[in-house]
Amino acid sequence: YYFTRDNIKYISDPRDGYVETALETLSAGGSDCDGMAVLLANMLESVGIHTRFVLIPNHIYVQARLQKAPRKYRDEWGWVSLDATCKNCEFGEIPPADAMAKKEYIEKY
Repeated sequence: YYFTRDNIKYISDPRDGYVETALETLSAGGSDCDGMAVLLANMLESVGIHTRFVLIPNHIYVQARLQKAPRKYRDEWGWVSLDATCKNCEFGEIPPADAMAKKEYIEKY
């Protein structure tokens, strides 16, 4: 999480509908929220951590299934929210407005 948050530059969404691959985001050193979410999810999945995407109006971020994370970070099902575009957010934090937004989840099995 911290690698993506601290080393990948957030670039405002160009609204062209294109979602960068993890490799494209790494190569460019920056991306919009969907490119950053894809990169973070790919890195977590590569070490065996199950992830899903959380879609809210005009934004997307990742949740990681970490059942053994301290309760202050996870929900009752073990999901920890990780928004790499939020440069001031620590592990498990998302901006308060995003926490209140209507959410859709995209999960792969």
